[in-house]
Amino acid sequence: MKTACIFLVTFAISFLGSVHPGPVNLSVIQAVLRKNFYAALWIGLGGAVVEIPYGYLALQGVQFVERYPSWLKSLQLLVIPVLFLLGIAALLRKPNTQQELPQSGTPRWAFAKGLFLSFLNGQLPLYWFAILLNYQAYYWLKVQSGWHELGFVMGASLGAFALQFSYAKLALRYENQLLKHIKIEWMERIIGLLFIAVGLWQTFLYWWN
Repeated sequence: MKTACIFLVTFAISFLGSVHPGPVNLSVIQAVLRKNFYAALWIGLGGAVVEIPYGYLALQGVQFVERYPSWLKSLQLLVIPVLFLLGIAALLRKPNTQQELPQSGTPRWAFAKGLFLSFLNGQLPLYWFAILLNYQAYYWLKVQSGWHELGFVMGASLGAFALQFSYAKLALRYENQLLKHIKIEWMERIIGLLFIAVGLWQTFLYWWN
């Protein structure tokens, strides 16, 4: 039951946390608009697979601070300004809607492209590390076994792929209208506010405990 809870919460966080139009999302949309829906899915799958090793790295970081409890308070405090900086950066970022991305070819190339673009997101392990530190405050989310770890990394990966699939289906349905009506700056602001909200919550937990 706890594993399912960790999976579902992580799935939702991964889905919502990937909404902003990054390189993988833009590549998925562009592949669909070039009449290559299946290439878009392969790109999305490649991007989602990267969530597994990055999520595992975050888990190892949390396990390290559990072995050395004195580090936990320091890292919780360190994460707070990082979250605020990520939020402010997202709020101030100017969206580049004219970005040209290379044509997607074979499924193997499309999958590799998704892997490569997602690996470039160096913020991902830090993002999941901050989420896991918040999990530690709740018994029903605290990762304590191999099954919990599996639920976490699968939730992170499948949540990301579910979003890529949603982008592909929306692009297939609305085609060029999607890019005309999508408000990228709104998405960036939402993500920025989410980072800041998590930072505020982490601040509350730090001082409360």
